[in-house]
Amino acid sequence: MFGAVLALNGVYSPHLMIKWQSHLTGELDVMPEQFAERLHLLWTSGNAQALREAETLLTDTVQLVKARTDADISSFCQELSKRRRAVDPPSAKHRSATP
Repeated sequence: MFGAVLALNGVYSPHLMIKWQSHLTGELDVMPEQFAERLHLLWTSGNAQALREAETLLTDTVQLVKARTDADISSFCQELSKRRRAVDPPSAKHRSATP
């Protein structure tokens, strides 16, 4: 996802260290809304929230690629639509009720 957003901005050599991602995102013109903050959530939030955020970031990035390029990503979009959406884990009440 991060690489695709960099490519949309003509940046093809991202630094491999995560700490430089926030520096790079500050220089980008084309990116999903609140991109840096949402990337940060992937590393700092709980698993369920991180999965939901990753899903929405992926969807937003795909929309930007469709809107800003003539790249044929139809096969990727087909595979993406087949994927099962992330769900919240069962509550503690439901986990303890199952044998």
